[in-house]
Amino acid sequence: RNAILDLEQMSRKYPESIPIRERLIIAHLKANSPEKAQDVITDGIALMPEEGTWYEALGDYYFALPTPDLMKSTSAYLDAYSREPSRALLRKINIATRGTGKWDYDAMLELIQRSNFEQENDPVTIGLYARSLAGKGAYDQANRHLRRAYGIQQDLIDQGVLPESAIIIWYEDLFVV
Repeated sequence: RNAILDLEQMSRKYPESIPIRERLIIAHLKANSPEKAQDVITDGIALMPEEGTWYEALGDYYFALPTPDLMKSTSAYLDAYSREPSRALLRKINIATRGTGKWDYDAMLELIQRSNFEQENDPVTIGLYARSLAGKGAYDQANRHLRRAYGIQQDLIDQGVLPESAIIIWYEDLFVV
């Protein structure tokens, strides 16, 4: 409790300090106060709207709920990616969208079409694109992209860039589509 009070005081004194806010989020989560952790995240977004860190934290929050909110988590991850693209975020988006639950297909398609994603030769991104298309009901297009992703993924495996087990990702995409 005292640690939270100290961190809250430090957060008021240094409102744009990312490490202090991150520690405060963790402290609230450990104290079983997820709503307060969410408040710290949304305050971070309000104070630093161009900082992808807070959108990523919001995506993590929604994804970690006992019943994950895939719509909100993918939307937050995509907001983070549009601000600060990274492979780590791409992995989080891929994990959050891997199942059969509904997520923000439109936001994913929009982000990919804005060319923030290097889709051309990346089987992971092609899989995301295909799953987005399938979510919108464009199954023929999705299947065409998955066939292309398979060829690229198999080439990368043959070249030794990816391990043979990486083909599982393609099969998971195929299952979802």
